[in-house]
Amino acid sequence: MRRWFWSICVAAVLLAGGAAGQSPSGSGTAFFINSDGWALTNAHVIDGCSSASVPSLGAATDRIVDKQNDLAVVKVAGGAGKPFLRLHSGPSRLGDDIAAFGYPLGGLLSDSIKVTTGNINSLIGIENDTRYLQISAPLQPGNSGGPVVDRTGSVVGVATAVLVSTLADNTGIPPQNVNFAIRSSVVEIFLQSRSIEYEVQPSGGDVLSTADLAELIAPAVVQLICQNEDAPAAANADPGKQKRARPNTQVSGEALATEFAYAYHDAWSLPNDQALAFMSKAYRDSLEFYGKNISAAAVMSEKQEFAERWPVRSYSIREGSLSVVCHGADCSVSAITDWFAFSPLRNKRANGAAEFKFSLNTDRMTITRETGKVLKGQRADPTGMLKRWQHLNSDCRGGSGDEQATWKACDEREHTAESLSAAGWCYGRKGEYGYQMEWHRCKANSLRN
Repeated sequence: MRRWFWSICVAAVLLAGGAAGQSPSGSGTAFFINSDGWALTNAHVIDGCSSASVPSLGAATDRIVDKQNDLAVVKVAGGAGKPFLRLHSGPSRLGDDIAAFGYPLGGLLSDSIKVTTGNINSLIGIENDTRYLQISAPLQPGNSGGPVVDRTGSVVGVATAVLVSTLADNTGIPPQNVNFAIRSSVVEIFLQSRSIEYEVQPSGGDVLSTADLAELIAPAVVQLICQNEDAPAAANADPGKQKRARPNTQVSGEALATEFAYAYHDAWSLPNDQALAFMSKAYRDSLEFYGKNISAAAVMSEKQEFAERWPVRSYSIREGSLSVVCHGADCSVSAITDWFAFSPLRNKRANGAAEFKFSLNTDRMTITRETGKVLKGQRADPTGMLKRWQHLNSDCRGGSGDEQATWKACDEREHTAESLSAAGWCYGRKGEYGYQMEWHRCKANSLRN
């Protein structure tokens, strides 16, 4: 495919002052997604930055990046308690009025936030990529990572790319306001799978004028400055030499459904409050559930009952078993799931393997059909549970002790350790030092919790 896209991150023509020994090398836009100071942006905004910051608020740390879908979140030092935006609750409609907020062309234009308006021109991106919306709101370098909102103020997408003039060179057709945003359903899966809290705005809010919308949205949107030790001084930067890169269009509905499948099983392995919070958003209002046509509320009632009966759980997709087939936005997903369950109150343990199947609508990111069956005579394979603990242990030990993400990883690690212990696994043996310890089937010389 010809390179018709470019990311809308601005090269540094801007700003005095980065960190000591560093020069500002670019800027983009971010917006707060919860009251804890987490801000959402594009992955390409912070790619290659040795450090990042928000003017007047401070450092942007604890990066969590999804390069495939060009999304990232950062923890802004002074961001706790700041206004935040909520995600759109349902599918967008063709022709919906939208507004894009950001900090374009830093150093050339003023330092204040800018707003442009337009419409949703297509519900699908170039080459039928369902991750994107096509919008007519003008975007410029520096808009990358900014929110695209509907007239009620809910986020329908994240500004990410424009169609560049090379299209005219190849086709003779000059592009006019052909811009793209990562749709909010993709954002939601990204946040869910990384255990970042967010809120969804209920449908049916008041329709706001552009001025009223700006008053509502602007306080939650910030400029994100990239510092790079190896970057040339800002005063010498050439604004004509913008970094050009098209979004990764190789990832389709299959990739979204795959990520959802892993996020679903990871979420169901969390403590009950986190697990049920994920599940409450995972189902369509009415669906086929194990052969019955029931409401999402009825599904949640069953889920809550099971969670209370088995409060310690671990669910993992068996390696090599996942199958995803999509026709447009409708995907069929199947896998073998290894599961362990423990009830401390009843001192009961159970484990096994099951075939798990669901149908997922990737426009809405909701399950429309779910079924499955226990595979008789098979014991659970603990490989997935062990890998989850190792991943969480790495995040817990490698993070900053005063960051929420670190504490979250440590808490989830301990919950997974409880599942492993309940399944008959022990961590460490008598006489071993900490660095020697590893999980193993419990034996006489094992350390037991």
